[in-house]
Amino acid sequence: MWDKERNHHLFTHHNLEAAEQLIDLADRFSMMMKLKKGLPTLQSFNMKNYTRMDNVWCSEAMQGMVVQCDTEPKARPPKTDYFPVVTELAYELIRNQVWTRRNFRVANWPAFRKVLEEELNKLGQPTKPRTIAEFKQQHMALEGAIQEVISKDTIVPVTKPCPFVKRWWNSDLGQQRREVGCMSRTSYQKCNEANHVIHEAYRKAQNKLLEDIRTTKREHWHNFLEGVDGSAVFVAGRMASGLGSDGGALCMLTLRNKVGRKEEHIHDNPEKAKVFYKLFYPHLSDHQFRGTRNTWRQGGTFE
Repeated sequence: MWDKERNHHLFTHHNLEAAEQLIDLADRFSMMMKLKKGLPTLQSFNMKNYTRMDNVWCSEAMQGMVVQCDTEPKARPPKTDYFPVVTELAYELIRNQVWTRRNFRVANWPAFRKVLEEELNKLGQPTKPRTIAEFKQQHMALEGAIQEVISKDTIVPVTKPCPFVKRWWNSDLGQQRREVGCMSRTSYQKCNEANHVIHEAYRKAQNKLLEDIRTTKREHWHNFLEGVDGSAVFVAGRMASGLGSDGGALCMLTLRNKVGRKEEHIHDNPEKAKVFYKLFYPHLSDHQFRGTRNTWRQGGTFE
């Protein structure tokens, strides 16, 4: 039900015109909103308020393919204010072949040496090869003994490396991240209890995870530099002198911005940032600004 005292400021001429564009686009492309009504997608860092900043739409043709669309607070990354939105589609994909390999980082080396010694004793006393054939035979026997030990899962376990896992990531961080995820879910469930102890515990655990990630990355980088040889020195130089990147494009392409009837081309990154700032954070009047302070805990809903 519409609350005149609380919501009258929203129905200004400017807001109605802006909403009309969204309604026209949704009608033109037959778009349907799939994220549940009243579900928050962001928690403010300072005020700890919940709000709805994101939405999920799909076309009418894809509506039957959407199995589930919901937020997942437990998967919230550290030091982020948004909740991941998980959308499950009824669509079969052709999976790539998963390649496995041996994880020598967690190998049981005392057991490895013991079993390898037993395998080498089966070969008898080593002798000096006199011909190429004898050398190849001894080489194959030695390699077979080593591979026999490596093939034991209890000594060198098998792992399925994910292409998205960072090289510096380890099992301790994974366990810590799962614990923080459980605390994030509990904190989200107790969002209406501002003084609950879980909120402070979750904040401390999140900060500790972030600090451990920074420490692990720094140690991994130092270990990499200590083991750099001649073939990798140029790679280390580019990584040390270059900007932080995810491996994709280093900068945004030329931006076209329309100002009235004129269209300007922006090539400079600072100027692009100014344009995006104006689009993402439009200027609000004092009356409009006061109207945006309704929070999730005060009973507001998010369309």
